[in-house]
Amino acid sequence: MPIKVLMPALSPTMTEGTLARWMVKEGDMVESGQVIAEIETDKATMEVESADEGVMARILVPDGTEGVAVNSLIAVLAEEGEDPKAAAAALSGGDAPKPEPKPVAKPEPRPAPKAEAKPAAKVGPKPAPKAAAKPAGSGKSGDDYDVAIIGGGPGGYVAAIRAGQLGLRTVVIEEKHLGGICLNWGCIPTKALLRASEVWTLINHARDFGISVEKPSFDLAAIVKRSRDVAKTLSQGVAHLLKKNKVEVIDGRGRLKGPGKVEVDGAKGKRSITADHIILATGARPRIVKGLEPDGERIWTYREAMVPESLPKSLLVVGSGAIGIEFASFYRALGVEVTVVELLDRILPVEDEEISAMARKAFEKQGIKILTGTQVKGLDKGRDGVSARLEDAKGKAQTLKVDRVIVAIGIVGNTDDLGLETTKVEVDRGQIKVGPYLETAEPGIYAIGDVAGAPWLAHKASHEGVICVEALAGGENVHPMTRENIPGCTYATPQVASVGLTEAKAKETGREIKVGRFPYRGNGKALAMGEPEGMVKTIFDAATGELLGAHMIGAEVTELIQGYVVAKSMEGTELDLIHAIFPHPTLSEMMHESVLDAFGRAIHF
Repeated sequence: MPIKVLMPALSPTMTEGTLARWMVKEGDMVESGQVIAEIETDKATMEVESADEGVMARILVPDGTEGVAVNSLIAVLAEEGEDPKAAAAALSGGDAPKPEPKPVAKPEPRPAPKAEAKPAAKVGPKPAPKAAAKPAGSGKSGDDYDVAIIGGGPGGYVAAIRAGQLGLRTVVIEEKHLGGICLNWGCIPTKALLRASEVWTLINHARDFGISVEKPSFDLAAIVKRSRDVAKTLSQGVAHLLKKNKVEVIDGRGRLKGPGKVEVDGAKGKRSITADHIILATGARPRIVKGLEPDGERIWTYREAMVPESLPKSLLVVGSGAIGIEFASFYRALGVEVTVVELLDRILPVEDEEISAMARKAFEKQGIKILTGTQVKGLDKGRDGVSARLEDAKGKAQTLKVDRVIVAIGIVGNTDDLGLETTKVEVDRGQIKVGPYLETAEPGIYAIGDVAGAPWLAHKASHEGVICVEALAGGENVHPMTRENIPGCTYATPQVASVGLTEAKAKETGREIKVGRFPYRGNGKALAMGEPEGMVKTIFDAATGELLGAHMIGAEVTELIQGYVVAKSMEGTELDLIHAIFPHPTLSEMMHESVLDAFGRAIHF
C-alpha cells in the first residue's frame, strides 16, 4: 500500500518550514534511514531521513517551497512490487499542500565550509504538540496529573525529575525497584564487580610495581555483597531525588486503559489515574532463544551471573557484545576457564573492526577462548554441567562441556501487558515506534529508553527522557537526539569506548577521510600506570575537518571518550582539537596525538 511522507519538524513549536531541496527524484529506490530531503526554518536546517523503504512514486512539494505545514503530505512512496503510479494516485489526490514554489537562486561556488552537524529526524508522526507547563498543584490534584511515567529506570526517573523541575505534577509508577535494571541489575552492580576483578588483577601484578603481597585471596560472597550494597545505595538516592522534586511514586504495575488513563495494580490494590501526558519507560528483558532457555541454575542471564554463590570452574558466554564480554572479563580475572561464542565473524561487532581485533588479541592473551562465526545449536543440561552443541560457519560441529552458561544475545522491549491495544501506539519487532521527540502514534503517549529501540544504553534513555519532557512542556530549544553522538562503552579489561562512525562506515558514506592513531605505549602516563596496551583512533572528513568518529581501547577509555563526545556535539573540527591544550602527563594526551596523526602532525610517535 502507498506510504505517506510527511513534513517533519525541527522543534516541537515549529508549525511550518521551507522544503529546501530533494535528495532523490521520482522513480528512485529509497531505503529506510536514507536522507531524502532538506528542510529549513529561519533558525535551523535539517536532513530528513525516510522511515520506510520503497520507490519514490511522487514528489508533491517541489524544491524551494516555503510555508509547508508540519505533518502535511510532501511525497508518496510505493512499497516493493507496488505500481508507483497507482500508489501516487491513491494518496496524492487532495492531500498535497498547495504553496507556490519560490525560485531558489543558484549559489555561487565556494570552498568547503566547516562541517555543520544537522539533527536527523525520521519522517513520521507529528512531533509532540506544545503544551503550557503548569505549576505543581495548579488544576491538578488527587489522581489527575500532568505527566505519568510507567517505569522508574534511568529513562523514567530522569524524565520525572525534569518534569518536576518544570513545575509539572508528575507521578512515577514502578513495579520493582527505582533505578530500573541498570541501577539494580545492570550498569552499576556489574561495574562494582568489575572493579573488584581489576583490584585483584593489580594485586597479582604488585611485583611489577616493586610491592610484595603475600598469599592474596578473595571472598566471592563479599565481592557480591559490595556490588549489591552499591546498587541499594543508589536506588535510595533516586527515591530522595524524586521526593526532592515533588514527584509522587506509586509501587505497582501500570497499564494503559486508553489515551490519558492508567490503571495501577499494586500491593495496596488497584488505582486509576489520569494524565495529560503518559511516558512509557518500561525497559527491556533478555532475549530468549529456543534451545538456549535460561533456567537460573546452570544456564544464566545477567541477573544470575551477578550473584553467584560460588565460582564455576568453566563458563561459556554466548554473545560477545558489551554484556557478554564484561562477564567474560570478570570471571576470567577470578580464575574461571572462559569460552566466548559469537555468531558473527568478530567480537564486539558494533565497534570499529581494528579495535575489535585488538580486543580479541588482549582477551585471548588473558586466557579467554574465543570462537567467532560459531552458532550454539543447543544446550543439554546434565547432573554435572551443560553440554553445548556448536557449529562453525563451515558446518563443522563440536561439543563443549562447561559448568555454567551465560546467555547474552540481546534484549526485547517490555511491551507485553501494557494495554497498548487500547491505544494507537505501534510496536515493531518488540520496540515501540516513536518520532524525533519520542512521541508515539497516539497523541499524549510517548516512549523512551530500551522499549523505544536501540542503542540500548542508560545514558541514551536519560537523554530521551529530558528531550521528551521538555518537548511536551513546550520548550523552545528542544532538539532531536543525534544518534551519532551517543557514546558506547565496554568496561572489560581492557576497556573499549567509541562514538560516531567506524572507519568502514565512514568510507561507505563516500567521503574522503583521514585516520589518526596513537598507541598507549607512546604515552608516559600509560607506562607509569603499567598500562602499555591500547590505542586511540580518530576519523575525520578530509575536506571539512569534521570529526566523524573516535574509537579507543585501553585503560580508562570509558572516561576519556567524553572528550570526543563534547567535540562532536559542538561540531568541532580537527583545528579545535589541535589547538586545545591537553594536560601532561595524562592519558588524554593520546587523544590529542591521534588527531595530530590524522593530519600528519604527531609529535610523540
